[in-house]
Amino acid sequence: MAAEHPAESAGPGQGAPSVASPLNRIRWLLTVVGVMVLLTAGWPLLNRTVSDSRPLAAGRSLTIGPGGALVARVTVGRDFRLLPAESNPRQQYSMQVGPAQLLVSSVSLPVPTSASRLWAGLRQVLSLSHPGTTLGRLTTMTTEQGQQGVTGAITSTTKAGLAAVFVAPAGKFAVDIVMIAPRAAVKRMKAAALILLRSVTFPGVDPVLQPHRGAAP
Repeated sequence: MAAEHPAESAGPGQGAPSVASPLNRIRWLLTVVGVMVLLTAGWPLLNRTVSDSRPLAAGRSLTIGPGGALVARVTVGRDFRLLPAESNPRQQYSMQVGPAQLLVSSVSLPVPTSASRLWAGLRQVLSLSHPGTTLGRLTTMTTEQGQQGVTGAITSTTKAGLAAVFVAPAGKFAVDIVMIAPRAAVKRMKAAALILLRSVTFPGVDPVLQPHRGAAP
């Protein structure tokens, strides 16, 4: 079973020396900019209506990432549909679940980065690409395979959703998951999203570093 509990917000400088070196500042800036570019490239997909979708069987696993150790695996639930024209196994999967739009994106990081720092970048992307959209306070969660991540609610006047970020133990690869639907469908949407969130695993990671919890997807 996945466990969720509130987490204290972590700012970019928390736990670091009070005066960061110029090199660290440059690295952090490059990381945030890189993540924002990747996320922004995928965000327009959430507003498109695409007809060339195909159904995915419940329990189907999808692998995403550039390859080698830099891959993640997610498992879909019932009624998931893939948008092939908007999907690339190395970069992103665009899917539909009823009225909801779901985007799973891979992010290769130039330096080890925490999920909480990527959360700050995701909040900036949302504010730029979807004015009026708010990304709520993050909470931690643990997947069925023991992978920790952060998640939180997305809200606006007409839509609601859920976002999550998972970083591989080495800290150089991450996946972010964003799901948005009309507010009337938010309960059903969140249930579908949690199935996928709880399935996230990094198969290229040494099992010693990623303890097994529950059955494999």
